[in-house]
Amino acid sequence: MVARPDHYKRVITGGGLGVPGFSASISTALVPTDAKHCQVLVDVIDDKDAFVMHPDREVGARVFVSIEEVRKLAVSTQSLVESVEAMEEARNIATACRTFMREYKEGDDPRVLAGILSAMRADVGESVAFLVQMLGLRPPSRFDVSPFEQRALDVLAGWLNRPA
Repeated sequence: MVARPDHYKRVITGGGLGVPGFSASISTALVPTDAKHCQVLVDVIDDKDAFVMHPDREVGARVFVSIEEVRKLAVSTQSLVESVEAMEEARNIATACRTFMREYKEGDDPRVLAGILSAMRADVGESVAFLVQMLGLRPPSRFDVSPFEQRALDVLAGWLNRPA
């Protein structure tokens, strides 16, 4: 028997029942798990220079386009994941990106870009660190989330200890 990847799960997609001679059937399919969808989001964030380059070296227009791409992916990830926790973190990432897009105006002083970008990176970093801890994802290689790992562990403990 071939083992399926951990990033997929089997779900029931249909079933049937026959009465005279009694027969029953269930059809299933492999679908991506929350970890698979969130890993794609983390990898895209890690690939964007807007999350790793020093703000002084950033070009505002390019940063805006990169952040917009991440926001769109985070919004679509919200609709693909099943767990409340993964959905909430994808929403947090989308909100951080949306806030950046509202606050930054092309031609702003580079110090303004640096401040807005730093705030957005912190918000996204917390969510990425949480997703990595919660779902056991491969951590980003370029985007440093180590400053947010303790906060992610605290949030995870809160999620695990909440009443059902």
